[in-house]
Amino acid sequence: MSISTLCFIVSIIAMFMFYISVPMGKSRKVSIAWLAVGILGLIIGTGTNTKTGTAPASTASEPTPAATSTASEAEPAATSAAPAPAAKKSKAARIKEVKKELVTLLRELEAMRTTKQFRELRFSAKNPIAADWKKRMEEVRERIEADDNLPVEVKIVPGVLLSLGLDYVWQDRGSDKKSDIEYDTELIEAGLNWKPGN
Repeated sequence: MSISTLCFIVSIIAMFMFYISVPMGKSRKVSIAWLAVGILGLIIGTGTNTKTGTAPASTASEPTPAATSTASEAEPAATSAAPAPAAKKSKAARIKEVKKELVTLLRELEAMRTTKQFRELRFSAKNPIAADWKKRMEEVRERIEADDNLPVEVKIVPGVLLSLGLDYVWQDRGSDKKSDIEYDTELIEAGLNWKPGN
């Protein structure tokens, strides 16, 4: 098992522990510690992947394909390097698309949390709107966490959105979740470059 695989496994376990520590009533410091371990694991795992992905070294006696090519063969090689900016555009477009989707889900949660139905039935099956939102959010979280092209700040937002929804539930039950809600909102603002009212 490579170091990067091990780091990713540790980060997934830590993110899961963060996700379950919030509704279990664990302290904010414990939740933040699990989140930090998860982010650190992702960063180390990503850094390790880029370092180990080197090409094999060639010896001086072996001619390289570039050295044996003619001038007419060199032109296609120059044009094959052109798609790199297109790949960057698609990565930027993908990040923008994911952020737009997450903002839409956030707006749905904000609108839903003020309804009488949500305050009474929460995310139960008796509240199909909230249950559907939670199911879609869990699917989005799985899809986004598997996407290696997204920055960590964006990858953690789906889990934080689910945590925010649960904080609203606990707040409606009388728990003091104001600081957790503020913390979740800060993470969402940082990950999506979003401010309430946008």
